[in-house]
Formats: sequence, structure tokens, C-alpha cells
Amino acid sequence: MDSKTAKINEKQFFEYVNNRDTKSLEDWIDQFVAEEFVNHTPSLDVPKSREGLKEMFKKLFLLFPDIVIVIREMVFEDDILCFRHIIHGMIKNSETIGIAVVKYKNNKITDRWVTIEPV
Repeated sequence: MDSKTAKINEKQFFEYVNNRDTKSLEDWIDQFVAEEFVNHTPSLDVPKSREGLKEMFKKLFLLFPDIVIVIREMVFEDDILCFRHIIHGMIKNSETIGIAVVKYKNNKITDRWVTIEPV
């Protein structure tokens, strides 16, 4: 996948997240996430699989109904997309910052790592 397409796709994913559009979110995951996908840092006690990724966002929406994720810098090189994001709505009157690394193979996401910290 080329840099421009990877960045556009990731921004589209977070648009679905921020709009709580679970149907489009699941369709996006089915289209762009490989069946052998591994989420190396799953949250909320979900499986590390593609289905676990869907479940994780559903749980996030229930736990944090006001969550909004804003992508900042994005870099794509050698089939790896890295980006910084700001999460609003997880901690009252505070922001959380995150760094994500997403690995692609054959135009599909195969691996994901994320770290987050309150600001």
C-alpha cells in the first residue's frame, strides 16, 4: 500500500470511530485488516484477533461514550504506518496521547501496536 492511501484509510477508520459508526467500522476492518492480524496491545480483555479489534472498539464506545480520537502526525515507510493521536473523553478534563504502529502486508494490516499515556 502506498503512503497516501494508508494515511487516508487510517483517517477514514477514525472518522467511523468518532461517529460511532460501528457498521462502517466493522466493514472497514473486514476490508483492510488481514485474517491473520495480531493486535499486540489489545485493550479491555479482548482477543488479539481481527474480531477482537471490533469488540475492543464496541467496548470503548460503551465505557467512554464521549471518546474522540484526533490523529496528528503520520509517517509511512516500508509498509509501516506510525502516527500520534490525541484521545479526548477517556479521562475527565484531560487528554490522553497515543502512538500507534500499524504494519501492512499485501495491502492489509497484519499487526498493530499502541501505547497511550495521560497528558
